[in-house]
Amino acid sequence: MILTNKRFQFLIAVFFLSIIFSFTTVYAKNNNAKSNAKLDNSTRQLNVFSKPLVCFDYDELATILADAGADGIDLSVRAGGHVLPENVERDLPLAVEAAHKKGLTIEMIVTAINNADDPMTERILKTASSLGIKYYRMGYFGYNEKLGVMENLQKIKPKLKKLEALNRKYNIHGAYQNHYGGPVGGAVWDLYELLHDLDPQYIGCQYDIRHAVAEGGNAWKIGLKLIAPWVKCTVLKDFLWEKTELGWKPVSVPMGEGMVNFDDYFKLIKEYGISGPISIHLEYPPFERQERALSTQEKKTKFTEAIKKDIQFSKKELLDHALMDHEKPSKYTKSILTINGLVALWDFKEESGTNRKAYGLDTFPLKEQNGEIERIDEGPLSGYSALFKNCGYLQILNNQTGRLNIYGKHQAITVAAWVKWNGNTGFVAGMWNEHENGGKRQYGLFVSLPYYNGAEQVCGHISQTGKPTPPFPYSIDYSASNQKVKCGVWQFIAFTYDGKFIKSYLNGTFQQRKPELINNTGSFDEYPQGLTHSKNPYFFPYGIGNNGSNFTVGAVLLKSGMGNCFNGQIGGLAVFNRALSEDELKKIGSESEYDK
Repeated sequence: MILTNKRFQFLIAVFFLSIIFSFTTVYAKNNNAKSNAKLDNSTRQLNVFSKPLVCFDYDELATILADAGADGIDLSVRAGGHVLPENVERDLPLAVEAAHKKGLTIEMIVTAINNADDPMTERILKTASSLGIKYYRMGYFGYNEKLGVMENLQKIKPKLKKLEALNRKYNIHGAYQNHYGGPVGGAVWDLYELLHDLDPQYIGCQYDIRHAVAEGGNAWKIGLKLIAPWVKCTVLKDFLWEKTELGWKPVSVPMGEGMVNFDDYFKLIKEYGISGPISIHLEYPPFERQERALSTQEKKTKFTEAIKKDIQFSKKELLDHALMDHEKPSKYTKSILTINGLVALWDFKEESGTNRKAYGLDTFPLKEQNGEIERIDEGPLSGYSALFKNCGYLQILNNQTGRLNIYGKHQAITVAAWVKWNGNTGFVAGMWNEHENGGKRQYGLFVSLPYYNGAEQVCGHISQTGKPTPPFPYSIDYSASNQKVKCGVWQFIAFTYDGKFIKSYLNGTFQQRKPELINNTGSFDEYPQGLTHSKNPYFFPYGIGNNGSNFTVGAVLLKSGMGNCFNGQIGGLAVFNRALSEDELKKIGSESEYDK
């Protein structure tokens, strides 16, 4: 049985002061911890909740939101939504594909999930995770008036603990929305009671400022301070109080026309270091309560106009509070983000002294090593690039590589980069370690590996064992482009591996090399006359090993220390979990703004 609104509000009033005083120390701790946090604006994308647009198919939905200026879609995956849970494996990939075609992302979904033991829960999370979706909104819990407030919460805690474990399994964050009107979480402090022992990386609150103000008046600021460490995604909308026959009730209005003090809100968002994607909710005319039924064309026109206004308002507020970067992904970058199989794309727009963040399945922050990596004001993707010199490099530790740790007997891969190379052997990027435990080689993109016929060429390295290729002292298993890489000009380099052949590309073009005698392979018992082999494509049917290397950009670990240091600028880096076709790489290459 659900509590009536009056009784619920009475219980909230009884408990609220005791909760405030009992958590005073926690407030200070949270505030101190968050006020010095560095904001990650790269994750603050503006998404639109698809609920009022359910009358449109995936392509129409994506077109409307792209035309309105959205970054992505917060897609409904629940009964009556755009994707029905029972069809999630079939339909969610179609929705993601339609979004990508319009340069949009789907990194958020809305579900009814609140039970890890429901078989549908794992189906949804497994499918969403496989598509790079990072956040899902959970279903609600109600208060049972036969139980006390804290007794209700104690019964819910084990359910959230199970969901936390399942979220961890699929590397996805489950977020519970605070909602006006009586459900668990409306008061926000009760959400803290449920979440304070759980890992905010995997479970938390989707903070809704409209509902927080409607439910708590000015006390919303206390609730936000308390719950801030668990807020990884947020909701934007506005409202006014309206008197009806049933009494006063909150009614949603376009943003900036209601009671929400967005200036105070965004100041606190900044102070507490809250980042992550934003979902814009549309709960006012023409989306709801319209005076007459609208035709499909009227809906497209009016919806697009209304969404555009909310997005423009949101962007202005975010920019005014330094919560959004002025530099957004370029049109060219967005076109790459739509390519299936993308794991990560770095455009190196970040300033020196900061982590370089990726678009894709995760942000994969690259940390500077051996000094700061200078940012140069030129580059083919963002208009910037990273300057590598003096063996400075970027790194992600192996236990943090996540889906960059690509391996398997038949696993394919593509690594591509936009470089301005200044000469000498240079490691561009990958998971490649030539020293520890005899070698932890896995995959790597190089420029110029002359020892085995790869001088001044694009080289794609694959290893199954992580060790040198018997009987040779080094790994010989790499492709090398037929074309030479020029010094001092921007060029697009790439290699692909399809489980059988490694291929090297320069500026999107593959050129085959005939079988040739490989340097430094003679005088071995197995090859007294040396090894004859084609370097492009290079035959290697053994797969990619899971060998434990860090992911690095700009250098690899050798016996003598970090070496094979890249000398020059890198303006973009992409990793895909499949082998891109020659046509796809030609298209990327032809659109690149490099010196041809």
